[in-house]
Order: sequence, then structure tokens, then C-alpha cells
Amino acid sequence: MKKIFLLFSLITLSLTSMADEGMWMIALIGKNYAAMQKAGLKLSADDIYNVNNASLKDAVVSFGGYCTGELVSNDGLLFTNHHCGFESIQQLSSLQDNIIKDGFFAKSRTEERPVPGLHVDFFIRMEDLTNVIADATAGKTGAEREAVVKEKSKEAIKNAEEGGKYRVEVKSSFRGAETYLFVYQVFNDVRMVAAPPSAIGNYGGDTDNWMWPRHTGDYSVFRVYAAADNTPAEFSTSNVPYHPKKHLTINANGLKEGDYTMTIGFPGSTNRYLSSYTINNLLGQQYPCIVNANAVQLEEMKKVMDKDPQAKIDMAATYAQVANGYKLFTGQTDKQTVARVITKKEEEEKGFRSWCNQNNKTEYLAALNNLKNVYESYNWGPTANYTQQLMTNEPTAAASQFVGLGELLAAKKSDKKAIAEAGAEIKASLKQVYGTSRKDMDINIMERLINLYIDNVPADQQAENIKNKKNFINPKTGKIGVRAFVEYAYNNSLFADSNSVKSFLTKPSAKALNADPVYAFSKTVSEAMQNFTPMQMANAAVFKKENNTYIKGLREMNKDKFFYADANFTMRVSYGNVAPLQPRDAVNFNSFTTLDGVMEKENPNSTEFEVPKKLKQLWQNKDYGRFANADGKMPLCYITTNDITGGNSGSPVLNANGELIGLAFDGNWEGAVGDYYYDINRNRTICVDIRYVLFTLTKFGGCDYLLSEMQLK
Repeated sequence: MKKIFLLFSLITLSLTSMADEGMWMIALIGKNYAAMQKAGLKLSADDIYNVNNASLKDAVVSFGGYCTGELVSNDGLLFTNHHCGFESIQQLSSLQDNIIKDGFFAKSRTEERPVPGLHVDFFIRMEDLTNVIADATAGKTGAEREAVVKEKSKEAIKNAEEGGKYRVEVKSSFRGAETYLFVYQVFNDVRMVAAPPSAIGNYGGDTDNWMWPRHTGDYSVFRVYAAADNTPAEFSTSNVPYHPKKHLTINANGLKEGDYTMTIGFPGSTNRYLSSYTINNLLGQQYPCIVNANAVQLEEMKKVMDKDPQAKIDMAATYAQVANGYKLFTGQTDKQTVARVITKKEEEEKGFRSWCNQNNKTEYLAALNNLKNVYESYNWGPTANYTQQLMTNEPTAAASQFVGLGELLAAKKSDKKAIAEAGAEIKASLKQVYGTSRKDMDINIMERLINLYIDNVPADQQAENIKNKKNFINPKTGKIGVRAFVEYAYNNSLFADSNSVKSFLTKPSAKALNADPVYAFSKTVSEAMQNFTPMQMANAAVFKKENNTYIKGLREMNKDKFFYADANFTMRVSYGNVAPLQPRDAVNFNSFTTLDGVMEKENPNSTEFEVPKKLKQLWQNKDYGRFANADGKMPLCYITTNDITGGNSGSPVLNANGELIGLAFDGNWEGAVGDYYYDINRNRTICVDIRYVLFTLTKFGGCDYLLSEMQLK
């Protein structure tokens, strides 16, 4: 009994002692304020979040719905990462004006470029709906409860929208135990001000991605515009720069190891409260399938991009997204990493089981056991992933959207209005679906995805029509094989490109649709999904119920601990400090890098490590202006113990006084599994030093005039 109690005490300690761990809801930061003060914070809680007065939360925005940005002037000037702005950079690039390669630096506001479709969202306030939902759902379970939650959420959203003035959403935390309403104001006129060439903004490319040491100037600059009365407005030449409630002061005095650092941003998704059984299933069985499929996509896309300059521009953003995911999943599925995380989780679960047994918490113990059983009995993970990958190629993805239209066309009584509406909805999505489509590339990718399915899915789980390469035939030539079938299908399908789809939609026909080989194949894959979909849904239901109970038990076991909710792309604060990294025996990484490292990595034969001539000249002349460090070198990147994840990209890194000292842009390879388990000894946030941003923006880009509108220390 004494040993069991000691183990439980150690587990409890491990859950409460890591002050740097956690992405904390900004509106609840008061509960964590004392710990932040102890870590070095010199601001008040109201300085960070205040509904009635300007606070730091008013200077930070959700950028594009997938990243974070921050206001750095009273005229709407905004900093974010280069990779966050990359979709806009690609959108504005052409063969004649390739700002991906050459960069872009507006020399006046008249040169700032509108970016159609880009928006930023300012967070206004948060409201706790937990008790409202609890009261309304008392005594209700299952579908009945879900219906009430949906109704109450819809009602709360409508009240908070104020007739369309705000964008409002309701999100839950701790798997539904708590519910909150979030109010945003959306600005749709956002213009590009500056973006360094990729040789600066993406220096190191895929090779250095997720790695430390890093030498990437990962930033881009935009400006938010508004109507004359400072309210949101669609793009217009009469719009004026937006005046925010708050903008950040920039501190270019530098920092040192141990300094307090804080990030504010919109982390996308974490799953820190999963069981060891769930993590083993995801990282050990399912994600390796995604890694294999992503490798196929990247190899085939690169072949086309290397040959075709226009394709290199058109596919740049998609390639970067897939490459980033590929490297992340590769790091997360590393066998040693998975084993280490599972061991940590198992230690926590051992302590949890001991506590349950000591306190007769049979409900919580049963929940953990049920999670164990559901994952140990489910062996369809690889099958599901490889099957679903068959639907990711552009033509099959497009064909899968036509099922509903196909049913309408096949109906005995034609509903012309419904057919027209379905067609219009599909047409609106074509640009996104066919954004990187090239027929030859699509054929290669599809052939390899089918082979991945056949070679990796257990024989007894393969769909009959696609389980054997001999099942694939070119009906015109009679030639057998996957390649023969795919070439025939893609060369004789209305889904081969967006133009043929648009042509079909002008006069849709059930006969033509059903005769299409790609449509037929997509239906075959959809039918194959029915072999595992019921099991997935059943397991999902068990997971939802039991994981909710398990988290409830964890929180009850640690009543004195302030738990942070998993990230869900709502505004969060994390705090830590500048710290070196010692991930393995005899491996020691410093906290800072300089421009010297760029020159050390330079490789004229690699597009990832090209150095612009002007940057090299500035380095040779040590022409750093006011932004050099005490040693006369140009600071570039640094690492901190801040807890972040995807969506935090572009987040401001702030010092103890709330002043901007850098931009967070990446995690490190050793901490790639941080979405599931935070380890203060391995997890680091990689940041670009604000001095390097200002140096390249001015000395390299010639945008000195921008400094006059910033509040710069």
C-alpha cells in the first residue's frame, strides 16, 4: 500500500509541477496569474485580457482562419509568419512577378496589394455557457441531449451576433464538460505589405523544418483596412488603415537565456488527455499510413514542379502544407518517440488505477478499461486510412461530391431546382478541389495509392473489387494492371479536369455520370468504406463516452490542479522562458542562432540553402544598423519552453512587460509529439528574433519608413 501511495503522489506531482506546460484560455488567465507572476510576468491580468478596456488580446488576431497575427502599429500594420502568409504570397505570384522567389516590399501604402479572400478575426469576448447547457440537458442523454445542446448553442449565437455585427461560435472543452461562446469581429480587407524572398522566409526548406538549430526569417507583413468609421468593410479603394484598440510595443534590445517569454495565439488542436491505448492506435498504427501516402504525393508533385515553372508557383502552397504534415507525422510516428510517450502515459494510468482502487471509483476505472478494450479489439486502422487515401486525389475527390447529384438525376421524378442547387454548390468548390491538378501527376499518384492499398491492407479486409491487381483492366485495350486502369479512367473521365466538370454541370445526365470510370471507382471505394465505417462509428461513441469519463476522473483525482483545456483554435496564452535544448546524451543545443549560421549552411546547389546576394553583402559588411547584438552579430532565431501547436504560427512572443520580442513559427523535432504529451525537457518553441525581422525589412527590403509608425524600443 505504501508503494502504491508513493507512486500516486509522484504522478500527481508530475501533473502539477510543470509551470511552463499548457495553452491557457486567455479569459481565464486570472486563475493562473500567480504562477505567471512567479515565472517573471510584470503585467496585471487585466493588461492581458480585459473586455472593457484595451488589453493585449486586442492586438492579436486569428489570421486567415489557420494562423495568428499581431498588430504593431496604430495604422493596422500586422506581423505574421512567412508560411502563414504563403498562400497569399502564392496567390499574388506569377511568372512575371514571382514574389515567392524574389520577395515583395511595398515602398508606400499605394503599393500594398489586396489579397482576395484573406481575413483577420479580432477576439472580442468569451462567455461561459457551461451552467446554461447543464441546466438545459439535466436528465437527458444521447441524441436527445445533443439536440438540446445544439438548440441552446444556436440561441446563444444568435443573441451574440447582434444582427450580423459579429461572428460567433460555441465550442466545448474537456470533451463536453465545459462549454464556451466566443465572439469575433471579422475584417475582410487585408493587404500585403512585405514578404521576404523564400531564401530568407523559408531558408532551410523541408530539410530544416521542425529542426533546431534554425536560421529562417519566417515572417511576412500585412495591413488591415476598414471603412472610414473604423468598422469592417469589404475591399474598397476608399477604405483606410484600421486603428486597433491596442497594438504592440516592439522591444529590440534583445534577450538572454532564462528570460520570461509569453505567447498569445490561436493553437489549433491538441489531445493531451488521451489514454495510452488511443495514442498507440493513432501514432503506432494510423499515422504511418498517412506518412506513406504523403510521401507519394510529395514525390509526384516535386517531379512536376521541377519541370514546370508555372506548376511550381501553382502548387507551392499545397506542397508546403503536405510537406509540413509529412515531416510532423514522421516525427510523431518515430518508434522510440511513440514508446517513450506510451510509457509516460502508462505510468500516469498506473497511478490513476491505484487512486481509483483506493477510493472505490469504479466508474472511472471502468472507463479506462473500456478504452483499452475498444482499441485492442479494433484492427481496421490501417485499412481505414489507406482506403480513405484513395479519395484524396483530385479527380476521385471531385467524383465523390457527385453522389447526391447522382441520386437526384436518377430519381423517377426530376427535381430541377434541387439539381441546379446541387450543381451550383459543386461548381463553387471546384477551384479548391482542382487547385493542383495535373493529369499525368494525378495518374501517377492514383496508381501508387492503389498499390499502397493492395500492398498494405490485410487481405481479409480488402474490398473484393480492388484487392487484386488483376481486377484492374483497361476495357479498351484489355490490358491488365493498376496503371492500365488508371490511365484509361483518367483519360476518359469528365472528372479529369475542372473544365470538363463545368461542362457536364451545364447539362447533367445520370447516364453520363454512371458511365464515368472515375465516378464508378469512387463509388467502389465508398462501398469499401462501409466495411469499417460502422465499427468506426461504434468505437467513436465508446471513445467519446469513456474518454469524457476518464478526463473527469483525472480532474477529480487532482482537485487542486488548474487544468488547461485542449487547444481548439481559440485564443490561448502560454508562458515559459528562453532555454537551451539537451534532448539526448552528449547533444547540447544553444538557445540562439545568428546570421553567421546562414552563411555556414549556404549551398548554391540546393534551393533550400541559397543565400540572396544582398543579404550576403550585408553580412560581409556587418551592416546591421541598430539591430546587432552585443557581440556585433545579427541575431536570428531562439528557442523557448513555451507550449504551442499548429495555429500558433505567427503568434507574438512577448517579454515580461508584454513587448514584442519575436514571432513563434515552429516546434522542434524532439517535441513533435507535443500535441499528445508535453515534455519540458524536449519541447521547444522556435522563434524568429524581432531584430532579424526589422533588419531584413529595412536593410534588405528598404522599408525603413515602416519603423516610423511602430512603437519601437
